This record gives sequence, C-alpha cells and structure tokens, in this order.
Amino acid sequence: MTDLPYTTVDQWIEANRGHRAAARLIADTLRAQFPGAAYLVLSIDPESRISSDLFPESVRDARGKILTDFDDHRLLPVPADSAVSAAWCGTQPCNAFHLRSILRALRVSGGTFDDFPEDLRAPHEGDSFLPCMLLSEQARPERWDSEDASEACDLRLRPYSRGPRPGLPNRAAEPGYPAGA
Repeated sequence: MTDLPYTTVDQWIEANRGHRAAARLIADTLRAQFPGAAYLVLSIDPESRISSDLFPESVRDARGKILTDFDDHRLLPVPADSAVSAAWCGTQPCNAFHLRSILRALRVSGGTFDDFPEDLRAPHEGDSFLPCMLLSEQARPERWDSEDASEACDLRLRPYSRGPRPGLPNRAAEPGYPAGA
C-alpha cells in the first residue's frame, strides 16, 4: 500500500488514545503530588483558539477545596524513580510551565475540557464556563453530554471519569475495559 495523503481512521483513533494517555499522565502526576486531587481547574478564554490563553489555575479535591494554586508556579516533586517521573521524559513534573505546555498542546490538537461543577465553585467564580480536567473517579463534570457519537470520537480530557453517560453505554464499567481509556 502506498502512502496516502490522509490520516487513516486508525491513526486518528490512535491519536485520540494519545490524548487520553497524556491526560492520564497529568492526572497521575497531580494525584501523586496532591493526594485527593480530583480536578485541575484552568483559566482559559473559550472563544480563543490561541494556545497561550490557557493557564492552570488550581488543583481541587472532590468537594472543590483548593489543594494548591499556581500562583507561585511550583508543584511538588514526584519520586525520581517512579513510572510517573519516567514518563515525563526529561521534562520536570514539578514545573508548572511544563504542565502548561502539555495542556496547551492537548488543546491545540483538539482536546477539550469539562466545565467545573457550579455547586463546587467559590462565589467569585460565577456560573460561566470554568474549564477543568477530571483527575479521579470521584470527579464529575458539570453535566454529561448525551450527544456524543462514540467514545472514540470524544476528545474531552477525562482520564478517569466513571460517571454516567446518558444515551450511551458506560464502557468504563464493562469488565476488562482499560482504566482511563
């Protein structure tokens, strides 16, 4: 077979798996740094397509309590001999700028974020879109979309989401379905 000038469906599905794997690395890193982490809340202009408009704002637990914010641009180290540390391939998992560059790359390549649940927000955060990434099975988005065509087409960065998906089978609950896939 000759090289096609197109991306094949299999290549596209594999790229989506790469998005989920990168999101899983972020989730595992933040949970190693901050036990109980459930949400990575972001600051982003939803109208902008410019990747530089995305900033990590805070890591929060399942009840919305802020475990850390990114004001000082420092994160806790992870053990140097851990699989999480090795997966960062020379970049520093405790460097918020490295985290931000991965998040920006995910956004530019089509990854999308959930809306942080309104009932967990501080009063000053209002009710407009507040992007977040679900970091654990205890996290939930503000709402579940029932219009998804399939999980293979879903580019939302939900590495460990186990919640209901109205109108769709919850494949994550099936025996043998890989965690975070």
